[in-house]
Amino acid sequence: MVVNTCKKIGVLLNNLLNLFKNTRVNQEYMANEDYALIEDLRAARNEWLNADSNFQFVHENEIVDYYTYMAKAAQAKYRYCLKKAKERGLKSWIEYR
Repeated sequence: MVVNTCKKIGVLLNNLLNLFKNTRVNQEYMANEDYALIEDLRAARNEWLNADSNFQFVHENEIVDYYTYMAKAAQAKYRYCLKKAKERGLKSWIEYR
């Protein structure tokens, strides 16, 4: 079950990469609230990746539960920000590490 969840997260992140692949944010032509939304989107994505990365190396049940919760919370935040960005017609280049 955990392996399937990790694979699904990886597929979703790759799909999201394709959405933002060829566009860039230009702060000069963007409203402050739109730029803040893009920054929130980036932060949520990083939280999600960090939780997923930490989850990969945990063996204790309590900590597994913690990182599962963190990954799901970050995923929900990311999806919310992504939905808002799409509603506003925003596109951005997200730098992957």
